[in-house]
Amino acid sequence: MFAIPDVSAPVNGAHWAIEGVPAANAPVPWRRCWELLSRAVERYQRPDKWTSESLLESVRAGNCQLWIAWSWDRRRVEGAVITRILEKPPMAPDDRVCEGVLVGGDHMAEWGPGMMGLLKAWALEQGCSYIGGPGRKGWMRAFGFTEVGTTPEGLPVLAMPLRRH
Repeated sequence: MFAIPDVSAPVNGAHWAIEGVPAANAPVPWRRCWELLSRAVERYQRPDKWTSESLLESVRAGNCQLWIAWSWDRRRVEGAVITRILEKPPMAPDDRVCEGVLVGGDHMAEWGPGMMGLLKAWALEQGCSYIGGPGRKGWMRAFGFTEVGTTPEGLPVLAMPLRRH
């Protein structure tokens, strides 16, 4: 399992800047983010559900959040994550959940732990009890998720309870 840092603010280091993008600024990195996220859309086989335009509009409207991992070495966005807050979803009817709608990128082993630490801290600040969403089985081992079901397309739905340290 990766060592996930305990963070409470954007992750800035010698090699990576990992942070949330303000909704009004989302169009600036969006072309590169969509290049990365569109791979997940293809993998999930849901191009009818997630388009570049609809996701960007959801971020700009504040319904979703955009997070990026910027590589100082490669001087570009290498990772992008879209999240949204779900109020009392069917899988957790008494809770607030931070759903990772889409995750895409290159070199995830390098930025993934920092991103996960930041997302967990942010989700806790938003009053969420869980973080999860559709993903890869490898994320169970890497990040500590548990499989709680499958999507209609057969992808695993992963979840992790959030706790303050």
